[in-house]
Amino acid sequence: MLPEIHHEQLTEAIEQIVRETLAFADVVGPPIDAFVVAQRLGLTILRDNSAASRARMVEVGPAATLSRDGSSQGVILLADDPRPERRQWAVAHEIGEHLAVEVFEQLAADPADALPAARESLANRLATSLLLPLQWYRHDGSAHDWELLELKKLYYTASHELIARRMLDMSAAVMISVFDQGELTWRRGNRVGVPCELLRAEVEAQAMCHNRGKTIRVESSCLPDELESVRAWPVFEDSWRRVIIRTELNWLE
Repeated sequence: MLPEIHHEQLTEAIEQIVRETLAFADVVGPPIDAFVVAQRLGLTILRDNSAASRARMVEVGPAATLSRDGSSQGVILLADDPRPERRQWAVAHEIGEHLAVEVFEQLAADPADALPAARESLANRLATSLLLPLQWYRHDGSAHDWELLELKKLYYTASHELIARRMLDMSAAVMISVFDQGELTWRRGNRVGVPCELLRAEVEAQAMCHNRGKTIRVESSCLPDELESVRAWPVFEDSWRRVIIRTELNWLE
């Protein structure tokens, strides 16, 4: 984002701002409803079916401001979307756009020095943290052994993919892969040097999950030494078949 800001500093600033925001909004645990958070910050949400984007903040009075004293001025115009998780993300993202100012202030950085893409990335990270707060998500993930479908029951305002991607922010060395209609569409790891190419166990788990529509788990006893586990979850809707895979590595730091 800004070359002089370390990743750890930025992450801590994001999580602190989110903790403070949720505390002000009196949110004490999952699921996190971004609409409720916006309302308690003093923001108004209106539907706008003509909107080109999913949501945008418009000014009311001299400027649209976001304040944790409940005196915020601003209206979020929200496009209609049949998926509730997308509506939640859109509102969380708009909150994140304005919380970004507080992150810059905490880091003693000038927002003008950040490129638009960097500010957008920061808003995305804030939105993710709002819907999946670190302190609760880390505890619940560990308690449920990172079972995606169980975590979705707790954090149902977030999409399956967002919940899976958030696993990359945790301490375990993992790779997350997303397949749509049998094709790999997204893949990331949280360690330098993780395999870019799909592993045989992942290919086989994806195929079984795609064909059977059931969760597939391959334990370490059936895997190469460098792998701890491979899990594949079906996220099917009508004729669309998405499979999300979490690959945990035996990674020595």
